Amino acid sequence: MNCPVCACETSVVDSRPMPYGIRRRRKCDVCTNKFSTVEMRVGAIPSEEFARLAARFYQEAVALVTKNNEIENSVNKWVTK
Repeated sequence: MNCPVCACETSVVDSRPMPYGIRRRRKCDVCTNKFSTVEMRVGAIPSEEFARLAARFYQEAVALVTKNNEIENSVNKWVTK
């Protein structure tokens, strides 16, 4: 699988079985970006549950990006002083 940031190859860091499939933590071999993927069989979970899980993963991703931006802004303030 390719990294969503730089499109380079990634490595699986951790795999965990879930009731609906397998969740994998991946790390980019080049830019060290970390992200999760979920593999599931078609029809493994009802579409309502899938929508709920997708919304939760999206909210977690937005929270991580927001936190990363806050940290980056704080660091930039200290560096420019």
